[in-house]
Amino acid sequence: MRCSGVTSRIEYERFWSRHIYALRQSSIDSKRQSFINASSNDFNVGNFDEIIPNSDLVINLTPDKNHTPVVEQLMPIMKKIQYYRTLTDSIL
Repeated sequence: MRCSGVTSRIEYERFWSRHIYALRQSSIDSKRQSFINASSNDFNVGNFDEIIPNSDLVINLTPDKNHTPVVEQLMPIMKKIQYYRTLTDSIL
């Protein structure tokens, strides 16, 4: 990936220094290839409930029709977190 002109090199490196990969718990438990690949490349791997609530940005790396159930599982978690952040921001 290239660093855009908008983001400085330091900001880019700081942003990407936290390699986190969220997988379905079943993928972690059965140690599927996606889990092995992420772990062997120094990603912090966790399930959706561990990773998503603390994430500022969520990207589906392979969006396709097979990921509809994944997105449907993530949306309620993300909406709940966004609602909480909106409430706390309005209080502050």
